[in-house]
Amino acid sequence: MKDIYQRTLERVLETMLPTLADREKWMPLFEEQPFRVTDTGIHAKVLSDWNAKGLLLEKPEKNRMHRFSFTEIVWVKMIEKLRAFNIPSNTIAMMRNEMAAVQGTNAHLLRSDPRLKDMLRHVFGDEAALMIKEIENEQLWSQVVESLPSMVMQPRLIDMLVGFCVYTGNPMSVIINERGQGLLLNPVILSEGGYGERDITILLGSSFVCISLLEIIGSVIELAPVSELSELLRVISDKEAIVLDALRTRNVSSVTVKLNNGEIDLLEVAKQQNVSPIAKMSELIVSNGYHDITIKTQNGKVVYCENTRKMKL
Repeated sequence: MKDIYQRTLERVLETMLPTLADREKWMPLFEEQPFRVTDTGIHAKVLSDWNAKGLLLEKPEKNRMHRFSFTEIVWVKMIEKLRAFNIPSNTIAMMRNEMAAVQGTNAHLLRSDPRLKDMLRHVFGDEAALMIKEIENEQLWSQVVESLPSMVMQPRLIDMLVGFCVYTGNPMSVIINERGQGLLLNPVILSEGGYGERDITILLGSSFVCISLLEIIGSVIELAPVSELSELLRVISDKEAIVLDALRTRNVSSVTVKLNNGEIDLLEVAKQQNVSPIAKMSELIVSNGYHDITIKTQNGKVVYCENTRKMKL
């Protein structure tokens, strides 16, 4: 069973470590704290209780509004999911310590990674050319390692897992057995036959709770302000942000997305509207907009009006 955990962790680290030097990309996800307590969808008293039990990743500062990073709010929703399955607080506390643990980067693995040169160019710019020459020199390589951001050499496990799901779109499962022991499982590795057959037979022959990290990230995206997701975190594209904003709009009866070569091209948002007897058609139409308006009448009175606005993205 340890082999499953180890192979999963190796896949995550191999995928994530070469990209971590891109601070512009990852710092908003891991370090900045744009989310408020209300964005969690969880009552402040419940969060306070979890904090008192040592379940949160970071303790809130005294006399300051409690703010969360994307990673922290994902972990909060993970706690909520675990509690829904009646996982006890002491087990969650142990999981929290594992998730917050720093994963020391294997400098030798990083040194042999073909993407290392691109990483150095991104971090050090014009100075990277000299550092690339120093990779082969053992003594100089240790100096290069010391120059890399701490996020590259000492990332937290939870940051790696969240980043992996966001970066690759691959699912990640956290499995807890009846003894409260946790295990990481990547369904993609499973489908590739990357785990030992005996380990998988033992795992599937036992009882456990399985939590989908990708599902939790999806629930955070549903709750979080669209501006934070698109403008700051870049978890979703500008076009995806417009679609999400449309889905959150009140009184929407349907949202239709049309693609062109796999890209979002046209958005159609239909709303049911109340129309007064003296309303003019021009009042239903946005200036320079494209609309399909369906009106049904009974006894000469409007009983149904659906206004579909079309937007080219």
